Amino acid sequence: YYYHKYNLYLQNNQINNLMDHTKESHMIIICACIFLSCKVSERLRRIRDVMNVVKEYNGINTEVIEFNNEYLKEKEDIIIKEQEILRAFIFNTEVTLPYLYLFNYARYYRLNQEEVEKSL
Repeated sequence: YYYHKYNLYLQNNQINNLMDHTKESHMIIICACIFLSCKVSERLRRIRDVMNVVKEYNGINTEVIEFNNEYLKEKEDIIIKEQEILRAFIFNTEVTLPYLYLFNYARYYRLNQEEVEKSL
């Protein structure tokens, strides 16, 4: 959600969109968005864990990241990008979940409770 919202922010403000970024900057943005969503949902993860998962998912590195200058630089870049994303969102990290709309549709179509529970 945050990745797409950030891309819309860049497009609406006529800043280069995310497709113009390099693969490394995409990784930084993706890590920052995931790290931010972990904080917002109160499922805290270390930046190092987020970096490992994103890199493994993209097939870049299957080894655990070592604690060195390269790691510290990437970590700093992720924190800076997270701050930039928060400023872009004006610190509004609230996500509207679709459940309310689904319940309204269920009431409108007079679905019974059992059918609604199956769909969720």
